Amino acid sequence: MKTIDDYKNIGFHAIGLDPSSWCSKPRTVVVLGVARSGTSIVSGALHHLGVFTGEYSKDPVYEDVRLSNAIKSNNWSSVDEVIRDYDDKYSLWAYKRPNIIQATQRMGRLGQLIKSLPFLVTRSNTLALSNFCKFVGRLRNPIFVVVFKDLFAIGNRNRISMNFEILDYMSAAWRQYGWLLAFIRRPGFNGLCVSADRAVSEKAEFLDALVWFCGLTPSDNQRSAALTFITENPTEYLDTSRITKSIGYLDEVTPDCIRGWARYLGNERTTTVALFIDGREVARTEANIYRQDLLDTERHSEGKCAFRFEDFDSSLLKPGSEVRVRATEDINDLGNSPHYYPSVS
Repeated sequence: MKTIDDYKNIGFHAIGLDPSSWCSKPRTVVVLGVARSGTSIVSGALHHLGVFTGEYSKDPVYEDVRLSNAIKSNNWSSVDEVIRDYDDKYSLWAYKRPNIIQATQRMGRLGQLIKSLPFLVTRSNTLALSNFCKFVGRLRNPIFVVVFKDLFAIGNRNRISMNFEILDYMSAAWRQYGWLLAFIRRPGFNGLCVSADRAVSEKAEFLDALVWFCGLTPSDNQRSAALTFITENPTEYLDTSRITKSIGYLDEVTPDCIRGWARYLGNERTTTVALFIDGREVARTEANIYRQDLLDTERHSEGKCAFRFEDFDSSLLKPGSEVRVRATEDINDLGNSPHYYPSVS
């Protein structure tokens, strides 16, 4: 007999076979969702529960850069090499990449043809799913955790973090969810559908569902770490996910020259940096100067991200003056900024 609790929307629902069908077998967990939909919550929770999520998977996004780069190379052999390596080392491992159906679309000969002739690309589910299904077929006993979030929340997060036009990205997310739903409807799909909002508000219940579905046996410490990890709007994730997130360093401050390097974390578009002395902006310049050390240390693929301020009012520099440099689109200073001229004892 049903009780009122049976009508509660707990935010998790399994589709397909019972987990007992794969719990005793080697398997791969694939986390699906669109960008900014909460896939990092699932991947991070799996990591803290003791599941391998990739060699270069790390806080706060927990995405395997190695496998993602293999997919980006559009080379099936590279993808197979990573999969074989992980299968040899781990009886259970997980992979997360938002929009992975779209990411695999241009792999193989047909994919390369589409890449060279982009006018052939259509928005049909058949075309979008073709290579993704080939990818899934390479995985060992794949099971899926599919994350859902409302379209406005996804579009607004991309507006804030990536400067995307909100309605355009809501349309893109709607289309990508169509691909996901088409895949979920395929025969043989075994997956756990998750509401990202409920995963955060009902953390314990979400972890119970994830542990049950994936067939995990976490320790008390691992479960506690996973509970601690699941946080609404985590500061580090919000910071890292910004397209305006910059890195760099203020190397030297003299009356003749203030120099350093700067670049955006997620891309190599030229960075404009601003110079502040005692809270006042006094100059701007482009960080596009070549330096061999920046190339040698892989700070920039061409070593062209250094800057020099030489045309500024040096009389503003007084003992104890606060010197700050930041990318004009960022909210944070570069490393070693603020710097106090010449020094403060």
